[in-house]
Formats: sequence, structure tokens, C-alpha cells
Amino acid sequence: MPNKLSNILLIFTTIIVSLILISNAFMSHMEENNNMLLQTDADGYARMLRVEERLENNTSYTHHLNSANAPFGTDTHWTMPFDALLIGLTKITKSITNFNLHDSIDISGFIISQLLLYLSIIISVIFINKNFSYKEALGYLFAVITATYYLGYNGFGRADHHSLHLFVLNLIILLSITNKSVFVIGLLSAISLWIGMEGLIVVLSSTLFFMFNAINKNKTKEFIIFSKSLTIFTMIAVLLEHNTLQIVAYDRIALPHILIAALILGISFIIRYKNNYPSLIISGLASAIILYLIFPNFFYGPYVEAHPRLSEIFFPLVAEEKVVLKVKYFIMPLIAIYLMFDSKKKNSYLLISFLLFLPLTIYSIRCMAFLQLISIYMIALSIPYIDSKKLLITIIAYLLILLVLKNFSDYNNKQTAKETCPVSLMLQEIEPSQKTLLASFWSSLYYAWHKGYKVIGSPHHRNADGIIYTYDIFDNPETTNHTELLQSRNIDKIIICKTIHQDRESLRKKLTEGGELKGWNRVEQSEKLDKYFIYLTKQK
Repeated sequence: MPNKLSNILLIFTTIIVSLILISNAFMSHMEENNNMLLQTDADGYARMLRVEERLENNTSYTHHLNSANAPFGTDTHWTMPFDALLIGLTKITKSITNFNLHDSIDISGFIISQLLLYLSIIISVIFINKNFSYKEALGYLFAVITATYYLGYNGFGRADHHSLHLFVLNLIILLSITNKSVFVIGLLSAISLWIGMEGLIVVLSSTLFFMFNAINKNKTKEFIIFSKSLTIFTMIAVLLEHNTLQIVAYDRIALPHILIAALILGISFIIRYKNNYPSLIISGLASAIILYLIFPNFFYGPYVEAHPRLSEIFFPLVAEEKVVLKVKYFIMPLIAIYLMFDSKKKNSYLLISFLLFLPLTIYSIRCMAFLQLISIYMIALSIPYIDSKKLLITIIAYLLILLVLKNFSDYNNKQTAKETCPVSLMLQEIEPSQKTLLASFWSSLYYAWHKGYKVIGSPHHRNADGIIYTYDIFDNPETTNHTELLQSRNIDKIIICKTIHQDRESLRKKLTEGGELKGWNRVEQSEKLDKYFIYLTKQK
């Protein structure tokens, strides 16, 4: 009877937590976007546009995006898994609702990351309850509602690969903390790498975990199984992504990552015969040297091949790449590490992953969601092993976190990091068209998706041509041939945000101060829009 009651309590609590998270995320999104179902970041529209192009034309998978860098199009660094997931959800949505293709993708893109979040919650609660107890499961629910960055990456209007990354990491954590399905952990680690380059840290976490177990717990066989699985499925992923194994790239899965998996496999065999730390250190250094000799650019990061001018005009503005200096973001992880070290229930995978993601989070804010996901489990597994006084202190600490942050999802990767023009308002003014529009590279894909325009810039590093072109016209003080540049792309409309770079001698400043652009007319707008935008149409 007590077991049935505890399960009923767990189910009820899960439902309540889910309703709170859903309603909060939805209301927060609608409030921030003037009651429109918008993506919170242009990356989502790049995904949706690419999926739409593929489904409309019934073409095979491609990295090309026709809607940006008009009239040439551009390649993207995003890979197949999330696109495939979005395509599948779109087909389900279309069959259920009878919406047209565009609207089906729009709805699917709006809800996809939320679906992944609640699927993760359901899987985690069932798994933890089955393998531990309802106390750990309740601890998980208690911790997840405070993981603001984790929830933000899984919010409404986040059709981006980060939510799938977190979903896969969640599965790896569940398997690792119960020491189950080593082969599947290798598969999931390869998939994580396939989804995006953040997966390199997931692969490293898994590798160090199995290395630790091989040397300290004599589980060398598990390390070999994991390494074989990782290598096999990394090769399969590269083949599926590129139709060849010989592609060299550093911002998406390719040949260098096959070599990394193969080197890990080699280390696992060495540890099998020389199971000690000196052998591990020597084989690890030898592997790093081999990787450097064959692919030296790997050590310069995923953007090593990006256009050098992006370091000046694009990368400094990317909010997710900024260093984290705010203490409040680390309250939850620091409590998690304190509880884990202080509790009887320690887990090497969680500790290894935490110690990897903590410095990376300080360096780049995009890693905070991963750190918080790891912290959720550290807290959940610690709660049954701490005394009531410490538990009370922990609960009070979390209540203070909620008070400080004011809501459950304070993270928004929205335009305020780059500009403050309310694109949602401008979308209501501008008419649909298949012509070419020049706007900020942060907001261009909003117009491409909602109004059908071909655009130039888009905020991803492989579209260097579109970013540089947009910068040179709007903000480069050295540009004098604006008319000639605009004619070269056959642009019909221009939308300029007035709220950034007004102190720079440029076309943006000139037009903001009332100047004119030869061959272009200003479009009258409402007083509210005129505060933010300059809207120009080409003279006929």
C-alpha cells in the first residue's frame, strides 16, 4: 500500500510540475513576442526554412539554405538529426490538423523542444522511480523546476538542436548512473556528436567515465564495448551526413571525429593490457599528438575556418559565446556539487561531467543548460542521503533562487543581446513578398519565414558573405558605394533597426538622423514603429 501511495503521489506531482512548466513557458513566450508564435532565435527559422525547402521540393538532405544570402544561398553547419525530428513531427502535425505544409512546420517548430522536455521528464521520473525510489524521483522534479537555462533551451519557439542535445544527454545520464547498456551509451554519445559540436564534451565525459571504471573498478571490457560502439556509430553518422567518410570539417561531424573515436578505441585496448594510469596518460598524449599531426586545425575550435572578419562584426555579439560572470547562474550547480560530495550516493559520471562543464560554462554561457541538467541529477540522488536540517537549508536556498529569478525560465536567447527592435511589430506592417529584403542579419530570417522574402544575412558563421554584406551597407564607415552594393543583390526593400550603432558614422546613423538614400523612399509608419525602424522601398 505505501508503494502504491508513493507512486500515486509521484504521478500527481509530475502532472502538476508539467502543467506549471508548460503554462509558465507559454505565457512567458507570448508576453515577450506580442502574442505571436515566434521563434525566440533566428536559428529556429533557418531549421524550419531548410525543412520546408526540402519537403516542398522533395529533395534529399542538404546543408544548403536558399532563403539566405540571396540570390546565392548559403551552407549551414547544422546537421541532420534535428531536421529529421522536425520533419517527422511536421508530418504528424499535418496529418492530424490538415494544415498546409508551412503552418504544420510553424506549429511543429514552436512545440518541438517543449515535447522533448516533457518526454525527458516522463522518462526520467519512471526510470529513477524504478531504479532508485520515489524520493529521488521527487528530488528530480524539485530540481528541474529551478533549472532556468535548461528549461529555456527547451522552451516554446526553440526549434534548435540544443533541446535534442539535452534530451540525448539526459538518456546518457540515466544509463550511466545505473551502469546499464554500455553499447547504447556509445551509440548515444555518437549521436550527441552528430547533433552538434557540444557533443564533443559529452563524448569526453563518457570516455573519462569508462576510463575511470576500467582502471579503478577493473571494467576494461565495458570501456572496449563503449569505444567500439562510439567508433562504429560515428562512422555511420558521418556517412549519413555527407554520403562519404572523407569530408574534413570542424563545425559539424566529419572525418576528424572518426579519428577521435578510433583513438579512444585504441586507448581502450591499451588499457585492457596495461591497466594503470601511466599507460593511460602515455596513450592519451600519443593520441593527442596523432590528432594534431593529422588535423591540427581541430585544436583551434569549431570556427577555425570561419571568415576572419566575423571575429570583428559577428562573434563578439553572440550572447551564447559570452563569458558568464553572474553568480546567480551558478547557485544551483554549486548547491548540487556540495550535496553530491557531502552525500553517500556519489556518481562518477555526474562528477566527471560536472567538472568538465563547470569551467566551460564560465567560458561560454551556452554550456549552462548542460551544467544544470547534470546538477538536477546530482541534487536528486543526494536528497535521500542528507539529514533534515541540510534538506531544509537546501529547500530554502531553492526558494530564494526562485525569488531572485522571479520565474522559472528567465533565459531568453532573444534579440535584446544584439538589438532592441521589436520584429514582431514590424512583421504586422510589412506585406508578404518573394522579393529580396535587406535587414539586420539577426532578424532577417523572421521576415523570410513569416513573409516569404529572400534575405541576405543570417546569424550563423557559414553565411559570412551575407553578414559582411549587411555590415558593410549598414554600419561600415568606409562604405561609400551603397547604391552600387544594393543593386548587386537586386534588393527591393530595406528595414533598418535604429537602436544599435547610432554612434558610428554610417548609413544607419545617416538615415536615423533623417538623411536620405538615393533611389529609395521612406515608408510612413506608426509612431511606435518609427521609434525603432527605418523602412525603405526602392523607387520605381
